[in-house]
Amino acid sequence: MAESGFQLRTYAFIDSMQPQYSAFLGSELDGDVVLSGMAELWLELAPGSEVYNLLDAALKSTAARPGLQMVEREFGVIELHSESVDAVKDAGRSILQSCGLSEEQRLKAQVVSAKVILSGSESDIRIAQEAAAAALERRCHERPFLVLHASVDRCGPTGSRCESRDLPPRRP
Repeated sequence: MAESGFQLRTYAFIDSMQPQYSAFLGSELDGDVVLSGMAELWLELAPGSEVYNLLDAALKSTAARPGLQMVEREFGVIELHSESVDAVKDAGRSILQSCGLSEEQRLKAQVVSAKVILSGSESDIRIAQEAAAAALERRCHERPFLVLHASVDRCGPTGSRCESRDLPPRRP
């Protein structure tokens, strides 16, 4: 934890959401609707109880809008988005200044599972995703993590076997 008592677990900025990603988020988030091309910021902070005040300050000082605010015992998660890249960056700066933190103080993410699925049926893809989710479940409280899920079109006949290969984790 920083001297201020805050821990920045995740600070992830996206300058322009792609159509499939924004459509997925729109189906999952409870807050303001996201649209393709919007800028977005994900933050995860400890302690979680401070998320309310930090989000309030960011929303009052910028044009960013909330998509998600989730508070658990230890950590809190915030998702902010806007059509303006500068509004999202300003919201992030506002939150970091309130915490006495900088973006460089975020924890380093660790990839715990990665697969490249070249082709396969929906059930093959689901099995690969469930295996990745199980790996994350075992490690979720140790460090922040990054999960990359990609949707693929069927390249072969329906029911063809999934061709996949494990990717070695990157070493820092």
